[in-house]
Amino acid sequence: MSDALIHDADNGDQVARQRRKRAASLLDRSVAGFDGVTLDDVVRSVLSAIDETNGPLDVDQFLEERGHTWQTVEMVRACLTFVDRHVSSPPPPPLR
Repeated sequence: MSDALIHDADNGDQVARQRRKRAASLLDRSVAGFDGVTLDDVVRSVLSAIDETNGPLDVDQFLEERGHTWQTVEMVRACLTFVDRHVSSPPPPPLR
């Protein structure tokens, strides 16, 4: 799976192994509305876009422009917390 996307700073203890298993399981999930596309595929496309921009990327806008749901956007953002990249964060939407 995508071990390169999963940051392991826990020296291989049991908790770290469980985190890696959970993260790998999350990355293997299918993305709603995109046949044959996993969350891992979407995270990789975001990472490629970040590398291409050489600076901050508005991940929410990038994914929304490609038709992804807010649930996918949130899951991708959660996965990106494992990766040290330049990601800009728009302000959270107002509560209704």
